[in-house]
Order: sequence, then structure tokens, then C-alpha cells
Amino acid sequence: MRNEGDIGLVLSGGGAKGAYQAGVWKAMCELGLARRVRAISGTSVGALNAAAFATVRDPEAICRFWRTRVGEVATPYLRKLTVGSFRRAAENVLAGKAFPFHGLLDRRALERLVRELVPPLWPADAPEVVASSLECRGGLFEELRSRSYRLRRFRIHEEPDNDRRIAQILASAAIPWGFDPVEIDGRRFIDGGWDEKGGENVPVSPLLRGQPEIRTLVVVRCNSAEIDPAPLRVRVPRGVRLVDLRPSKTLPGVLGDLAGLVPDVSRVKRVPLVGTLAEGVESVARLLLAWSGTFAFDGAFARRYIPCGHADGLAALG
Repeated sequence: MRNEGDIGLVLSGGGAKGAYQAGVWKAMCELGLARRVRAISGTSVGALNAAAFATVRDPEAICRFWRTRVGEVATPYLRKLTVGSFRRAAENVLAGKAFPFHGLLDRRALERLVRELVPPLWPADAPEVVASSLECRGGLFEELRSRSYRLRRFRIHEEPDNDRRIAQILASAAIPWGFDPVEIDGRRFIDGGWDEKGGENVPVSPLLRGQPEIRTLVVVRCNSAEIDPAPLRVRVPRGVRLVDLRPSKTLPGVLGDLAGLVPDVSRVKRVPLVGTLAEGVESVARLLLAWSGTFAFDGAFARRYIPCGHADGLAALG
């Protein structure tokens, strides 16, 4: 990439597929582009990576974190399912409480890992970091209504208190029903990548305002074109170059085999009635592929995602 001024880096959500972004960041460091990054905007795992990319000087340390430690968050809670627990859950639902059910992943382990990875003192020369999250303003009965959620953006680099900074990162990464919601100042927050509820899984907009020095915008998404064929629709200011970087191949996951069982229906998509059913089948297959990698919190998968991100980063940015 030619020297075209400062770079803005956008990191989408994607759960365990965030290891792909670590590979891209390693490529950017090798190409000398990391030092030109002025600001990073991230959602969900993108927020976690944004904080790490901004503060951890060694990209290999970040890759090592993904290869060796990330599997610790996948340990399910071993809760006793009793009549009393079901009764309490029903009472929470009737009371309209937001997300009364615990997540299936261990947020305490994730918090411990984030504290180990991100330094407690934010370096003065680190890039700006913005993390997107959704504030839950309604009860469980109102989940289907977008107005029950409010998009919030945390300016991580401006937060002087490390505990609040960690909470803001975890709030952006709180995948619904994956991790428990995060409470900050009496308000509950979940993953900011829930587009249907007003979230922003690809948080480009924070870098399009108030960053006139940015001349190149690098967007790193976690889903391949096979899973998400829609192009990135972003209107960037004149004179700003946009690089849309995504996996060159579908990242495998824990449910990938199930997606492979879905039959190829491309030949009948134009047949009346049958074609509508075929499109539905394809949508299910894409959904399985997308979520299979999202919850693949295992070093074995990270060891496959990172090289893919590294190779794609070198090809697109070199």
C-alpha cells in the first residue's frame, strides 16, 4: 500500500473468528502499516482486538493469546436444572426483566484474559479506540422491538479507570445468550453487533466523523463472501480510500459439518415455489457456517484462522 496518510481500522464482530483479525494485524505490522493507524473502531470481538492492537506492541503476543488462551472462555457453566430454577426464570420473564438467563460461555474467564492481555495503563501514543455496544432498555417481552435497545459508543482510550475500561470492552463483546450482559452505572449492555436491533456490526461511522487526517480506511470483516455475499455499503468522504478485507475462504467451525449436509439447491432457485424454498435452505446453510465459527473458541480453530488472515492481509495491503 502506498503511503497515503493516516489509517483508520474498522474491526467487525465475529466471536471466535476474531483470530482472523489477529492475522491481518500481524500482516499490517510486517508491512509497516500498523504505526500509521490513528484510530480503531471495533464491535464485539472487534472491540477486544482493537484494545489489544492499540496497546500490545508485539503482534505475536496477540496471536499467541488466540492460539493458546481463548479456549478458556468456552467452559460451560455447570448449573443444576431444578424446578426452582425454572420457576425463578418464569418469574423473571413475567416481571419483564431483561435477559434473565445466564450466558453459555464464561465471562469471568474472558475478563481475566482481557486483563492479562491489555495493559492497565493506556499508552499515551496509542491509537484512539471506539467500542460499540447496545444498551438494553426493555424487558424480555420487548426483545423483538428495536426501540428497546440504544446504540452506545465507548471511547476506550479516554477512560482513565482500568476497571471501567475493561467493563466497556466486555460490554461490546457480550454476545446475547453467549455471555451475561454487562452492567455499567446501573445500565445493562450487550454485544453491539446486533444489526437488527440498531447495532453496528461493522462500525465504520465512528471513523468517518472527526477524523480528517484518515486517508485510508481498512475494514476487516470476519465472514467470507460465501456466508455474507452483500457488499459493504459505505459512503466515504472524497479522497479517502476504502479497503474491504474479508476472509478469502469460509472459516471452518464447530457446525461446519452440518452446513455441508445441506444439499446444493442452486439449480432450482428459479423454479416457482420450489425456488423460494431453495433460497430458504441456502440461508440456513449460510447461518450454520456463520455461527459455527463464531462459537469456535478453541485454539485449534484459531491456528487455522490466523494464517488465513495473515495471508489475506499481505495480499490486500502489500
